[in-house]
Amino acid sequence: MEKENYEKIILDILNKDEALSKEFIMFSNALLDAAGFSDFPLSLKSKMVMDISMRLKSYLVLRMLDRLPPEAFKELDEFIERLENSEEIQNEDQLNKFKNFYKEFWFKYIPDFNDFIANSIKDFANLFLKGPKSNT
Repeated sequence: MEKENYEKIILDILNKDEALSKEFIMFSNALLDAAGFSDFPLSLKSKMVMDISMRLKSYLVLRMLDRLPPEAFKELDEFIERLENSEEIQNEDQLNKFKNFYKEFWFKYIPDFNDFIANSIKDFANLFLKGPKSNT
């Protein structure tokens, strides 16, 4: 499976987690405020917050996927296939199963997972606030 497909599947499941989505939205709103967008019209700022939140999630998932060793993708494939083939799983059950798998899987393959995520979020914020680093 291509990395973009993993990203889409993981993002689809993460987007069902309302609490996590709320945290991403709050962070994105704070990031916009820090960048000087606090006085923007609410309708425009809301769209910007949603866009940044989506980009942050995508950025994190891609960074996580980049960090995985090749053998981890087989395990990820098997789990995704089980979720897709299980008709009796309801959305909440599917989300809970994914959360449990998610914790075990990422900590197994990225032992410093919490630090990795924190640093990735800082990198994203710095990129947003300061722009890309110059090579000069």
